[in-house]
Amino acid sequence: MNLRLFSLRRAAPLALAVVLGGCWESTTPLMPASVQDPSPIRGKYASVPSDPAKPASWYRADVQGKSVKLYSRLSKDGEPENWSFDRTMTFDAIAKDVYLVQSVPRDEKTINYLLMRVRDKGRELVVVTPSCNEAQARAYGATLRSNNCVFGKYDTVAKAARRAYATVEGGDAASVSYATDTYTQAK
Repeated sequence: MNLRLFSLRRAAPLALAVVLGGCWESTTPLMPASVQDPSPIRGKYASVPSDPAKPASWYRADVQGKSVKLYSRLSKDGEPENWSFDRTMTFDAIAKDVYLVQSVPRDEKTINYLLMRVRDKGRELVVVTPSCNEAQARAYGATLRSNNCVFGKYDTVAKAARRAYATVEGGDAASVSYATDTYTQAK
């Protein structure tokens, strides 16, 4: 995972692997059903490793109601086999084609929150996980724990997501950094 400055407006397609870890988190799922939007993604996604010698990571997004069951598989060549359940994702639209995503891993221990911009009808995704430091935790109304913003209420994480998105889109990307990986929808 790379840590670098990132503009949602000007970025190349980036992605799903960030859901495997996160800098915004909670100990229980916070997103209420009343704010959940239908899933903007479905189907298979493959990584585009920066090192061609590394194997691609594969993800399959199966829509179930308003959530997605995400399955993963690591494969060196061709179509992956033996999918294993990885996590459940739910979506709250915070701007046009931009979602706050709640990502609940199969062990349900640490729930992650990230931003996702959906492009080309779900064929391209930009998934970013905002970083967290002491000043950001204070500004977002979160608790800082091991460089992670830990949220206790959904309203607080949603407000932080809108604020981070507005900061980057407003041209102040230097004050917000993100972890990113590249993924595209596979046929």
